Amino acid sequence: MTDIAERNARAALFGRIEREVLPAAEKRAAAVAPFAVEGVEFGSRPVQRAFGADGELRFEAGRWNGSRFEQVAERVLFPIRPPEMDVAYPANVFHVPGISAVFVHYTPATRRLDYFEVWHYFALAKAREEDARHAAFGLLEARIASKHPAAKVDTSSRFVRYADFYAVVTEVLSRDLYAAGEAERQAIGRLV
Repeated sequence: MTDIAERNARAALFGRIEREVLPAAEKRAAAVAPFAVEGVEFGSRPVQRAFGADGELRFEAGRWNGSRFEQVAERVLFPIRPPEMDVAYPANVFHVPGISAVFVHYTPATRRLDYFEVWHYFALAKAREEDARHAAFGLLEARIASKHPAAKVDTSSRFVRYADFYAVVTEVLSRDLYAAGEAERQAIGRLV
């Protein structure tokens, strides 16, 4: 629940972003043609009401500290319904088919999708960590990298061990949209 001070500060900041940041940001973002990677559309906009004209997420203002907004260094990620991303994982790593998660980031002002992560999970009770690390790590990343030029798409992977499962996380970034979003983040940073 937001307090009155936060709501008023958000309204004032969003008005300034709309006037001072958004016109140039829209031109930069429009210069990048949308494209899909594994069913996720770079350049697409979120459809949830919170991202709309009167929504609290229309622009990425940062965290409210009780008196003002503070930008955060890390990406703010949102879950989406995962598209089909079948990866032929070896049987000995016990991938749980259909159990995956996709999280996305949107540019701060234009709200275009510029980054996503795919989380594939593996049963700890049935797979050895060494097998999962060596047989599953980087398979989706390699497939994406083979289809999309490195000048356009940046990929990486990381391995996460939890109490009862492993996760291979594939990170995918649109270089052009990310650069446009970084310019937006800096412009918003000058206002907060």
